[in-house]
Amino acid sequence: GDVDGDGDLDLVVLDRALGGVHVFKSSVSEQMTAVLTPAAAQPVQHRLGDSYPNPFNPAVVIPLDLATDAARVSLTVYDVLGRRVRQVWQGPLQAGSHRFTWDGRDEQGKEVAAGVYVYQVEIDGQVEAKKTTKLP
Repeated sequence: GDVDGDGDLDLVVLDRALGGVHVFKSSVSEQMTAVLTPAAAQPVQHRLGDSYPNPFNPAVVIPLDLATDAARVSLTVYDVLGRRVRQVWQGPLQAGSHRFTWDGRDEQGKEVAAGVYVYQVEIDGQVEAKKTTKLP
């Protein structure tokens, strides 16, 4: 529409990720046509997602969204007593959405018992954890 009242069509873009509004003014009064292709969405903050399926058997997917590149990321599974069961990932990761699969096995490759497990991510010193349940 004509945002500034000068008779020319203007394009208004709302950028929720950056919290801004951008107005592009047209120097011609002809109809504008644009095809907008959404860019790959980048998370605004790091987020450890809910595992799925939950409950699971034999394997579970653990989603992780990173807002920025991270030099030190570790994803570890623990039992309810706090004992480490399996290190799923350790190393750097680039910003974006990642999916990790835990096969329901411990560090020695043995299938773990049914029950509740805690998966924990540590990203450059920040820790977040969630629960998942393995079925028999």
